[in-house]
Amino acid sequence: MKIQVTKIEQIAQDVKSFEFRGTAGEELAPFEAGGHLELTLEPGLKRPYSLVSDPSDLSHYSIAVLLHPGGRGSTLLHERLQLGEWIEADAPKNSFGLQPATHTILIAGGIGVTPIRSHSRELQRNGASYEIHYTGRGRERMAMLDALGGRVTVYDSKAGEKLNVEALLATPQPGTRVYVCGPGRLIDAVRSIAAAQGWAPEQIHFESFGATTEAGDQPVELELRRSKIKVTVPVGKSLLEAIEEAGGWVPWDCKQGECRTCVSTVLEGEPVHRDLCLSEKDHKTLITPCVSWAKGGRLVLDI
Repeated sequence: MKIQVTKIEQIAQDVKSFEFRGTAGEELAPFEAGGHLELTLEPGLKRPYSLVSDPSDLSHYSIAVLLHPGGRGSTLLHERLQLGEWIEADAPKNSFGLQPATHTILIAGGIGVTPIRSHSRELQRNGASYEIHYTGRGRERMAMLDALGGRVTVYDSKAGEKLNVEALLATPQPGTRVYVCGPGRLIDAVRSIAAAQGWAPEQIHFESFGATTEAGDQPVELELRRSKIKVTVPVGKSLLEAIEEAGGWVPWDCKQGECRTCVSTVLEGEPVHRDLCLSEKDHKTLITPCVSWAKGGRLVLDI
């Protein structure tokens, strides 16, 4: 479907919100709290973004996007997308929806607040029991603080405030569900600590950002041994994208390092693992090219 950019607003440091509407004010496709919208930003480049607008108001969609250094998708949105421009989008999808619970714990790290904001609105509307824990590097970088209401505890790491996941999840509670979205290290911490404390796996729900870049990332000389393909992958493009553009083929599904579909064998090089699906043992020989990277500038895969 085609949607038009009708509003762009700076809502925090390096974070912009974008509003989209359909043609002639038509009602847009429905979605539920926790849903996301996948935008086609240029040919061959799609990116999913959590919807922060109200599912009860389908006159528009709203998303909030953090500018990642070297990130192709966020750079295109922040620096090139203009008011009035039309953009292609898939119908909203949801892999992070709310489940029935007696109490809900919402944990957000940085821009991971976007689906958490959507969840909190729905829980408040339904009169449900819930709490929010929001951590970030400086309040000036933490979007939608005011919109979260009075049930949020804020942890500004720049001010020395730290979210204590061990204390938060110290006592497993039947009927309670935990939702976490943010950097991989936060999701890993919540999952591992919850498991160690005795929480059931079905009580813990998580959603990641997909491919991200980090300070120190360098271009990678990627070789697909069986396909006899060599390509230089710049920072900001995922290994999976580069493989497809070079004519290689890897099956994929989530593009967020969660499903294992694109897992590939490493023949040479040192991977930088950013997935949420592989074990430490797996990391010795495997990589998820949809989100992971490599040290040393060279990586050879058995593709």
